[in-house]
Amino acid sequence: MVTSVVTVGDLPVRRLVGLDPALRHLETALDHVARARGELDDASWTPGVGARLAYRAQESQGTYTYRDVTVSTEGWSERDFREDPSMPGLAGASDPSVVAERLADVLGPATWSVDPVRYRAGSRCVLRYGAETRSGPVRVYAKVFSSRDFSRAARTTVTVSRARELAGAVPHVMGVWSDLGAVLVTAAPGRSASAVLGDPDLDAAVAAALGRELGVLLARFHRQGHPMAPSATPTDRLGLVEEELTAMRCAAPGLAERCDVVVQGLRHHLPSSPVRRLAHGAFRAGQVVVGDDGRLTLLDVEGACCCDPARDLGTMLAHLTWAGLHGPGRRPALVEASASFLAGYEDAAGPVDPESLRWWCALALLQCAARRFRRLETSWWPSTAGLVEAAEGLRRVPSGPAPADGAPGADGAPGADGVRGADGVRGAGGLLGATDLLDAPGMARLLEEVVLRRGSSAGARLSVESAEQLSVVAGRRAVARYTVRGLERSRPTTVVAKAFAEPHRARLLHEHLSILSQGPFATDGLRVPEPLGLVPERGLVVYRAAPGTPLDRLRDRAEVLRGLRGAALWLARLHTCDVVLPRGWSLSRERANSRVWSDVVGAAYPPLAEAAARVARGWSEVAPTTGPDAPLHKDFHPGHVLVEDATTTVIDLDEARQGDPAMDVAHFCAYLEAFGPDRRDVRLPQAFVAEYAQASGWSPGESLAGYAAYAWLKIARQWALGSGPCRGATEDERRAGAARAVTRGLAWLGE
Repeated sequence: MVTSVVTVGDLPVRRLVGLDPALRHLETALDHVARARGELDDASWTPGVGARLAYRAQESQGTYTYRDVTVSTEGWSERDFREDPSMPGLAGASDPSVVAERLADVLGPATWSVDPVRYRAGSRCVLRYGAETRSGPVRVYAKVFSSRDFSRAARTTVTVSRARELAGAVPHVMGVWSDLGAVLVTAAPGRSASAVLGDPDLDAAVAAALGRELGVLLARFHRQGHPMAPSATPTDRLGLVEEELTAMRCAAPGLAERCDVVVQGLRHHLPSSPVRRLAHGAFRAGQVVVGDDGRLTLLDVEGACCCDPARDLGTMLAHLTWAGLHGPGRRPALVEASASFLAGYEDAAGPVDPESLRWWCALALLQCAARRFRRLETSWWPSTAGLVEAAEGLRRVPSGPAPADGAPGADGAPGADGVRGADGVRGAGGLLGATDLLDAPGMARLLEEVVLRRGSSAGARLSVESAEQLSVVAGRRAVARYTVRGLERSRPTTVVAKAFAEPHRARLLHEHLSILSQGPFATDGLRVPEPLGLVPERGLVVYRAAPGTPLDRLRDRAEVLRGLRGAALWLARLHTCDVVLPRGWSLSRERANSRVWSDVVGAAYPPLAEAAARVARGWSEVAPTTGPDAPLHKDFHPGHVLVEDATTTVIDLDEARQGDPAMDVAHFCAYLEAFGPDRRDVRLPQAFVAEYAQASGWSPGESLAGYAAYAWLKIARQWALGSGPCRGATEDERRAGAARAVTRGLAWLGE
């Protein structure tokens, strides 16, 4: 229904290099592909590492071959697909003389042609063998697997093909060439079901009939036992999807944050269905061939596993949703196909647990979106917001049956909300820009709307006496401070407005402030800013300005120590409260971030490149994959701690989430040492840790060193970019600061 081929001209190379310096050699590689008149067939991007490309090129004798291109931080290289070291048997399986010799005993002597049909670098390759024999033309397909995957794939394929109930529904296995890592199956002539459903002139009745047949076919597959089939759990799939979100986190951090919220919800509400069946593992229309006689054949069964059957149903419905986002004219037919698919399945296999179906469909929608980024399908990036919106909608439904059309979100194709744009703060229609925040009359009207939504001071007339821009992060957010009259009778009020390019970030910040200000920080001298209101469609959150001086600006030692104690008590209260925040710490996401940070440092200061890369690798190797789950600030540092007499207020809770308390402790101490009021006094971090440990009962563990190295690498990146607390520094100061930060990161890792 939707092709996955990426053309060379589609790739906005300069934008990609801006997102990930590890792609700086991509343009040269793509120029080579273009000169070779190659057709880019597959791509896989790993931020901070590089990309792997496969393209199809014509050989001199008129046949086609594949070329494997690797783009890394050092450069780029190319080789013939038959030289792929992950598939050592591919050269032999692609040799017509080897094929003829091995098939002679089965099909008789013949001259065989070998055509590569699909190649995924480092993973698998599909070859088509063709020959004219005494009994007529013969077509055989060989799938060559990587050394890592072959044993499992061959065992599963053979087992499934021998199932009596599936006779004729899956290709027959003709042989297994173990020494070449290949499985041979009979050809399944016909047209892909995805191509049938992708026909723009498709009649809804035909789509419904095919959808029903697909449901019956899947039910037939699920009725099999699962001898030797590997087990797959919801937690396994969640981990895989989190890994696949790495590229999205680099290219569209706002959209990735929304995915993380959904993933967190899925993790906390795993499907409870006890049913386990032999599942296909990747069931969708593109895996089914519709023969000329109407018979359906299910392909690619090597990924079959024992799991909740709703996984296959959710995958199918998610891909139909994706197809609907790309073809508004086909949407009515796809809605019919989705509904009939589910009905046909339930008629043949019995009712499906609706909660389990929604869970698996939401996860499949996220995976579908994530893969568009990993595969560098940049022209489709804007449309992925529709998939994420559909997943969010499924998680908001408390109970009841799945949507009748089976294709959540298919009634509209949202725009590029969440994908990084140009300078300034902008996104979907209605969002605020940095200049909008300084429009005093306009903001007065908007603040009146905020007050009305809050349900207080009905009819209040507000006036903005002054407006001051505090900060702008291009493409992400802008912050302004106002003096407002009318909120309180006798005096003006200072308020802060923060506008986000991604509206969900405003909702998250407002939720954080509301939960914390009404809970653990509602009384005494430990506070968070008081939220005044939220205008989600404008990406705007408004809160009362907190009084005080940032801790990093204090100079009197007694005030500094009092501020450190307040910061320690505040953090201890956060970490020990019973609040559960919407998002969670993701090691895979932060590992990817740190690789990008090290590339930024290396690009700015090449002598630091290797050391920065060691920090990026080292911290994640010692960081725990599981551990305590407490509310975190995640960006806790002295500049976010405001001290006013006996009151300590902590601001900027945009990134708050669940995770290991050691992360906040390490982060604060690194920034205290790098940018604190007295950077030469090593006793200040010690004083903070002592106060925090006494208040929280915490004791340093092995994870502290890894998080400290992570924080120092983040600081090195800020020095390299001249951002955050390093803004305004001279070039010499930035170079020296980056070098010291990398050195401190290595020191925490024992180097």
